[in-house]
Amino acid sequence: MDERRRFSRISLDAPVRLEDTSGTWDGRLLDISLKGALIAPSPAWRPAPGADCTLTLVLAEDVTLRLAARVVHHDTERAGLAFLRMPLEAVAHLRRLAELNLGEPERVIRELAQLGG
Repeated sequence: MDERRRFSRISLDAPVRLEDTSGTWDGRLLDISLKGALIAPSPAWRPAPGADCTLTLVLAEDVTLRLAARVVHHDTERAGLAFLRMPLEAVAHLRRLAELNLGEPERVIRELAQLGG
């Protein structure tokens, strides 16, 4: 893990939808943390750095996360998003995902404390 990162990234290949003021775009999730996500967006999506968007991720048939985010970086193949707000339900789902993927419940608890503090 990069020493600058305070939140563990979970590799997850899943389809996502991005919405911004210019439209709706499809993409793929590459990884996700409690603070943000790395995605492979549609080549047609060209956000300005600092632009706000909404990331929609379907985790299960009955679990869809809609997360307000800001574009931190974007190039031709990848975009980094920082989450602006995290609904409590999304925190619960991402916590469980992290516990299952990291196998370190104590680490997830520490990261949740950092998220709130």
